[in-house]
Amino acid sequence: NTRAPFESFLLMGFACEMIFSSYAKLGIIACTCALSVLSQAAGRMGQIRVAETCCGEPVHARKLLQCANRSGRSGKSEGIRLSLVMLATPEIHSYAAYTAAINAAYAASFGHDLFVSAGSSRLDAARDPQLVWRAGNVATILDALQGGAQDPDWLAYMDADAALVDFSPSDALLGALREYASSADVHLLISRGELIGPGTSSLFNSGFALLRQHEWTKRFVNLWWSELMKGKSNDQEVLEQLYRADALGAKRHLVILPLGTFYNEIGDPIVGPPQQQHVIHLAGVPSEVRHGVFRSFWRSLCAAAVDPTAIESHGAMPSSLSLQESYVQHMTRFVEDRSTFVSMGDDGAAGEVQGACGLPSVEDRRSCLETAERLSFVLIRRGRTKEAVYWGRRALTGRELYLGQLDEDTLASRNTLASALDADGRVQEAVVAMQRTLQGRRITYGQHHRGTLLSEARLGGLLRSQGRLAEAEPHLQTAAAKLSDTLGAEHPTSIS
Repeated sequence: NTRAPFESFLLMGFACEMIFSSYAKLGIIACTCALSVLSQAAGRMGQIRVAETCCGEPVHARKLLQCANRSGRSGKSEGIRLSLVMLATPEIHSYAAYTAAINAAYAASFGHDLFVSAGSSRLDAARDPQLVWRAGNVATILDALQGGAQDPDWLAYMDADAALVDFSPSDALLGALREYASSADVHLLISRGELIGPGTSSLFNSGFALLRQHEWTKRFVNLWWSELMKGKSNDQEVLEQLYRADALGAKRHLVILPLGTFYNEIGDPIVGPPQQQHVIHLAGVPSEVRHGVFRSFWRSLCAAAVDPTAIESHGAMPSSLSLQESYVQHMTRFVEDRSTFVSMGDDGAAGEVQGACGLPSVEDRRSCLETAERLSFVLIRRGRTKEAVYWGRRALTGRELYLGQLDEDTLASRNTLASALDADGRVQEAVVAMQRTLQGRRITYGQHHRGTLLSEARLGGLLRSQGRLAEAEPHLQTAAAKLSDTLGAEHPTSIS
C-alpha cells in the first residue's frame, strides 16, 4: 500500500509529451496535449454522442491510462467550465485504466477537462497506509479545489471504480447542475448512500460528488479532511457527522442526489440503462469484475464512435441494458472460477453442492463469498429467482463453514437467502431464514443497530404477507419507531 507520487507514472514507462501544471507535485496530472483520437470531433451520432478516445491504443493498462491522461482543456460547455477528477493509484491500474479512458471520452465528448491524480502529498505526509482508502477522495478533491484542476466552475469527483457511461446527446453532469444546483446557495451535490454501507454511514456515498469552486466548498472540505485526521472513521462517516451537525451550514449548501442517478446501492450497482443511471460505480466489487465490465463497455464505446449502427456498439447505447448483463456475467464467472463444490452423497458420489470458494487465502475466500452473495442479490432484482436461491445457499454455506454462524457476513448471507426464497415463492422458508437472521443480528449487533431493525421490518413484512398479522405487528412497530431514532428523522427510510 505504498503511495507513489506522480513521478511513478514516468518510472513505469509512461512516455508522454506533456506540459505539467505547477501542481504536478501534488499528484495532479494536468496535461494539455490533445487526446489520442482517430476522430477529433465529438459529434451527434443518432442517439449517442461520443469522441473516439484512445481506441487506437494497445490494450495495456499503463498505455491506456497514459492516453486518458493526455486529455486537454476543451473550453467551457454551456458557459460552465467543469473538470472531471479521479484518483488512480498504481495498484488499481488494471481497471482504473478503463474507467479513465471512458471518462476521458466523456470529457472530450462534452467539452470538459479530465485530471487524474496518482496520489497526494497530504496522503504521503500522514504516513498511514490505510488513509488512501478512507480519505483519498477527500485529499484529491482538496488538491483540485486549491488549484490542481485549473480553477473550474465545478468539479466532478469520481472514484477509480466509477465511470460516466451516459453518452446521450445531452450532458448528464450539466443536467444535474441545472436540476439540483440552480440556487446560488448550493455548493455540493453528493449521492445518497444506503442503509448498510461501509462503517456506520447511512446517508452518503462519496464515490461521486459535484463541487462548486467556492470559498464555502474549500472551507467545508478542509474541515472534512481535518476531522478525518483526528481518528479512524472513513470519509462517509465523517461527512454524515458534519451534515447532521449542520457544520458550516451544510444542510443549506449540500444537496443529496437521488439513489440510482449517479450511484446505486452496493448490492445492485447497475439498476438501469445509462440514460437512467449516468454513472456506474462498482464499489466493493473484485478487481477482475471491474476490469471485465469496464473493458467491455470501453470496447463498445470505440465501436460506437466509428459506427453507431454496428452490433458491437450496442453496449454503449444510452438505452442499452448490456452493462447489467455484463455485470452478472462477470460476477458469475468470477465465483464459478473460484468455487470448490462439496459432494454430500453418502457414497462420495456427486450430491447436492453445499459450498463455494474453497480458496487457501482467508481474504480471497471472503471476497469470493461476498461476490456470491451479491450475485444472489442482483439475480433477485432481475427476476432470476432460482439462480438467486442457488447462489444464496452457496454463499451462506461457505460463510457458515469459514466464518461461523454469528459473523456479520454470515448474517448478511442469510438475509439475502431469505429474500431469494421469498422472491421464489417459498415464503415459509423465507420466514424461517429471516427469523434466524434477526436472532443473530440481535446478538452480533444489538437491538438498535440499523441492520437488526431492517431485519425486524423485513420479518414483519414476510409475516404480514402470510396473513399472520398478530405476529407481524410487533416487529413492524418496533422497526418503525427505532429506525427513526437510529437513522434520524430526515433519513428517507425514516420518513417512509
